[in-house]
Amino acid sequence: PPRSTLFPYTTLFRSTTNKTINKYTKEAIKKVIDKGHIVVLATGRSYLGTIDHYESLGLNTPMITLHGGVISFLNGKTFSHKINSKLIYDLSNNLKDYIVTAVYNASDKVYSLNHSDELERVFNGANNKNKEEFDINNISEEIVNIAVAINSEHTETFESYFKDKDLVARSWGEFNGVAFYDIHLKNVSKASALKEVLNYYNIDTNKLITFGDGPNDLEMLKMAKIGVAMKNAYLEAKAFASSTTKHDNDNDGVGYHLNYLLDKNIL
Repeated sequence: PPRSTLFPYTTLFRSTTNKTINKYTKEAIKKVIDKGHIVVLATGRSYLGTIDHYESLGLNTPMITLHGGVISFLNGKTFSHKINSKLIYDLSNNLKDYIVTAVYNASDKVYSLNHSDELERVFNGANNKNKEEFDINNISEEIVNIAVAINSEHTETFESYFKDKDLVARSWGEFNGVAFYDIHLKNVSKASALKEVLNYYNIDTNKLITFGDGPNDLEMLKMAKIGVAMKNAYLEAKAFASSTTKHDNDNDGVGYHLNYLLDKNIL
C-alpha cells in the first residue's frame, strides 16, 4: 500500500526568503507521487494562502489548513472543527485588555479585531477580501482558529487563562514587545487532521512520513513512523523528530531529503 508523505511547505515566523516551491523540490515530490505515494499539504495557513502552492504541485489529495482546523477535499467538500461561540465570547471578553490585534478565521472568511494586514498575511499566508470586523455580540459559529497578538508583558496572564479550558493558545514567540499565538480547540492539530486523512485512505501511521519545522508540527512529527525536522526548524520541533534535513527551507531541504529516502528505497 502507498506511504503517505506529508509536506508542510513553509513556516510562519521563520519564513523563507523564497516564497515559491523550487523546481528541484517539485521534481522530487513528483517522483514520490509517481511511485504511488500520497502527498498531502498541511499548514497553519488559510485555504487562500495555500491553494496556489497546492495547484503548483498538481495535487489532488485533501488539503489541511488552519493548523488542522480545516480539511478541504478535491470534490469541494470541507470538514472543519468549529469553536463554540460561547468559548470565543468568554475568551474575547476576558482577554480584551491584552489583545492588540486578532484574526478570527473561518474556513473561507475572516473576522478581524483592530485589523492588521501583516498579522493576517503572516499567519494565513494571504489577505482575504471576505473580511468583517469582529463583533463580540454577533460571533460566527464558523470560526475554527484565532491568530492573536498581545503585549509581551501580559503573556503569563494571557496563557494562564487557558488552563482547564477547551482551547489551547500556542505560542509563536515574541518580537518588539509583541507576543504571537494561535488559538484552537484542544485535540485539534495537523496530526489530528492527518489521522482523518489516513483513515480516508485506509493507511496506518506506520506508513507515514512527515516534514515539519514549527510549534504546530510537534504532534505530527511524533506520530509519524519517520518525522523529519527541517534544518532551520524550531529546536522543539527537532526534539520531536526522528531525523533532520541537511538543508533548510530556502535550499530544497525537503527535496534533498525525499531524494535521499528514494535512493535508500525507504520511499
